[in-house]
Order: sequence, then structure tokens, then C-alpha cells
Amino acid sequence: MVGWLFLRSFHRGERVYLAMLSRGYQGTVPETTAGKVGRGEWLFLLIVPAHLSVALDLCQRAILLFEGRKVEDLPMDGGVAEKSAAGSPIRI
Repeated sequence: MVGWLFLRSFHRGERVYLAMLSRGYQGTVPETTAGKVGRGEWLFLLIVPAHLSVALDLCQRAILLFEGRKVEDLPMDGGVAEKSAAGSPIRI
């Protein structure tokens, strides 16, 4: 039984190795440019968050308009919509 398991594992390893060779494996891992941040990455990090914040604002405004409310109804104090009777803020 141990011999059968060894042969099966050996043959599977051969099949995997041949599949890797057929896909261009040359025995080494290709080098990458990891650690080097280029101009494109910095541009991406600056532009994407700005676009996401604008898109989020537009979505909030569209939802308000769809509900028939005004843009001024948006809470501008970090999500605090109203205060409780005790004076503590109620988060929405």
C-alpha cells in the first residue's frame, strides 16, 4: 500500500512538472519589480480615492432626490442625525 502511494505521488509529480514545462516554466521564478513604486502607482493612489469620494457623494445625492428629500437633509456632522432627549447624539 505504501509502495502504491509512492508510485501514484511520483507519477502525479511528473504530470505536474510536464504541465509546468508546457506553460513556459524554466526552473526559476521570474524577477519582479516589487518594492519599486513608479509614477503610475502614485497617480493611481491619488486619483482613485478622489473619484470614489465624488462617486459616493453623487450616489447619496441621487438617493435623496429619488426619495424626494433635499440635499440639505444630509447630516454634515459625521453621521449624527439628531440628538436624544438626554442630549447625546444618535448615530444613524
